[in-house]
Amino acid sequence: MVVDCRQEKLEQLAARFDRKAGMRETWLSENQRLVSQVHSHESLILFAYSSMQSRVCETVEHLSVGLPVSNNCSHGMRRVCH
Repeated sequence: MVVDCRQEKLEQLAARFDRKAGMRETWLSENQRLVSQVHSHESLILFAYSSMQSRVCETVEHLSVGLPVSNNCSHGMRRVCH
């Protein structure tokens, strides 16, 4: 009878362990999915920013053709656009 009680207790502990392990695996998988989504969004944001900055620089350079530019402005454009 004592052996049966110990065996039953061990089986309960094993079942509990398996249930918790499954919950941890689910939690880890979900967190990994969320982290990769964040990285994807960061990449998209950086790409959009880079693309937008390129378009702004091209537009400003196009509009400024033939205009006299001071050294300060020229230096600022080089810093922003290059």
